[in-house]
Amino acid sequence: ARGGWLPRLGAGETFDRIVGSDLVYERTHAETLPHVLRERLARPNGVAMLFGAVRDRALLDALVDGAETFGLDVDQTKVAENKNDALDWYEGGYVALRVRWKT
Repeated sequence: ARGGWLPRLGAGETFDRIVGSDLVYERTHAETLPHVLRERLARPNGVAMLFGAVRDRALLDALVDGAETFGLDVDQTKVAENKNDALDWYEGGYVALRVRWKT
């Protein structure tokens, strides 16, 4: 794309698979991401896989609650615990979220 910018997504353009990592750092991220998934995850069989550190459990809960409000099902899998040192501490370790439309 010209000037280094990626082309804009078309209105209504959806994806069968969405992969993301380390997406939630602030409340606005937790509140915005469910809207993005609602608009961009293909129906009825699209799947999003989201991975990251749980820096603040309340933010992860807000993300999950928001997604479920839009008719999405969220499965959480704990990927790893904290190592209990100052260089690797996150409130809830690391998780993988599998997001898909409720059936």
